[in-house]
Amino acid sequence: MNDVMANAREDLAGNISGQFSPTDWDKILARAWEQLQNSDKDAPQAWIEVIRDFHRHKYWGFVPNYQKPKVARKDENLGKRFIWYSFRSFLLTKLAVLYFGARYSADYDPVYGWLFLGTIVFMLTNYGIFLWRYGNSRDEG
Repeated sequence: MNDVMANAREDLAGNISGQFSPTDWDKILARAWEQLQNSDKDAPQAWIEVIRDFHRHKYWGFVPNYQKPKVARKDENLGKRFIWYSFRSFLLTKLAVLYFGARYSADYDPVYGWLFLGTIVFMLTNYGIFLWRYGNSRDEG
């Protein structure tokens, strides 16, 4: 009978939108095991009946609305993070801005114009992400 319940979570809730909590899963699997043992049918047929009963009776009263708890972000050294963003955005993209800008101004090839504009947008987007991610005050406690 253990081989029948090897994929019990997938068999029972594979087509359900949402998740059950870990404690709910313990109770669901215990109830499924109990029904499987109390059945007078062979194991595969009994397992099919357990699955049908689970769905007929609206998941035996369990609600699939579990969401994993959010893990609090540990304190980061924002100075190092800011230095990395600055290095990447100022130094690396500055080379790209200078190169693509110089190439575009030399022969007005639209490809270099778009690459020049894309590099500037990339640089500004990085700072926007940094400010959005670390600029919001999060009073969670």
